Amino acid sequence: MQLQTWKTKSPAIMINKKTVKIAYSSEEDLFNKLTRLRKETTGEHVIATHQTRGIKSGTLRKMLEGIFHNATSKVVIYTRPNGPSQPTPSQATHRQRNSPNTFAIVVSNKGKTYEKTLRGVKEILTTNKLGEGVKALRSTKDGRLVITTERQVGIVEKLSSTLQRNNDGAENIKVVGNQKAREPIHIRGLESQGSKEDAVAALRRKFDQIKEDDYSLSDLRPNINNTQAVTLMIDRGMAKELLCEKRIKIGLVMCSMETRINLQRCSRCWNYGHQRQKCTGTDRSKLCFACGEAGQKTRECTKEPSCPICQKKGHRAGSG
Repeated sequence: MQLQTWKTKSPAIMINKKTVKIAYSSEEDLFNKLTRLRKETTGEHVIATHQTRGIKSGTLRKMLEGIFHNATSKVVIYTRPNGPSQPTPSQATHRQRNSPNTFAIVVSNKGKTYEKTLRGVKEILTTNKLGEGVKALRSTKDGRLVITTERQVGIVEKLSSTLQRNNDGAENIKVVGNQKAREPIHIRGLESQGSKEDAVAALRRKFDQIKEDDYSLSDLRPNINNTQAVTLMIDRGMAKELLCEKRIKIGLVMCSMETRINLQRCSRCWNYGHQRQKCTGTDRSKLCFACGEAGQKTRECTKEPSCPICQKKGHRAGSG
C-alpha cells in the first residue's frame, strides 16, 4: 500500500486528507489489506473508497462492513452509476470451476459388495440401452457406486427412474447436482411482529406461478431498531427481478433487499477475515450468539439481543 498526505484549504478550515493506493491480486488479498488499512487509519472521521475493478460493489460493501463494523469512522463507497465491474480472469475461472457440468447418481445395496452392485447396474444400463449418457462409474470411500452422467435433466431422470424400477440391482438411489440454481437475498426491515408467512405471501403476490421448490426462507432473526431480517434463497431468474426493484412490501412495511454476500468468519472470536485455526482473538465460542452471555444455548435464549463484538444492545453478534 502507498500512503500520500495532502491538505485542502478553505476560507474557514484546513482539512488533511490521505490517499491510499492498494494493489491486490484476489478478494482475499484485498480483504487482508483493508484489515491492515483499518489499523492504520484508527481515529479517522471519514474513510471513502471508489468501486474497485474486478470486485462487485456488494462484495466490497460487505467486506467493509465486516472490517469496520465496530469502528467509529464513517465509511463511504463511491460507485459508478451504470455497469457492473468486470470480473478478473481468476474470478471467471473460479466461477467456471464452481459450475459442474455433470450430475451424479449414488447407488447403494444393503448387504452387497461394490462389485455386485456394479455388475447389477451395468446389466440394467445395457438392457435398457442407457449407457450413452454415462460418463464414469466409480466407488465412494464407503463402497457405494457413483454414476456420473452428462448434465442433462432428461438423461439423469430416465436413468434414476429405470434404476428405481429394478430394486434387485439398485435399492437406494440419490441424485446429486439436480437442484435448481438459487441466489441468496438478504431482506431487512420486517416489523417486529412480522412472520415468515408474511414473507411468503409477499412472494406469491410478486410471482403468481411461484412454487415451494423455487425458494426457501431462513428463520427470522432480530435486527436493529426492533426490526427483523430474513435470508431468502430463490430461483436465479426471480432473484434478478427482485433485486432490480430493491424493495418488497412485507405485511405493512417496505423492506430492503440486497444480495447476500458470505464472508469468512471465525467460529471462535466471531470476527471476519480468518478461520478458527488461525484465531488469536477473544474466545467467544461458549457464549450465546444472541445475547453474548455464557451459560445458555442460542436457540433457547429469551434475553435482549446484544452484540459482544461492538458492545451494543439491540442486535445479535454481527447482525447490525
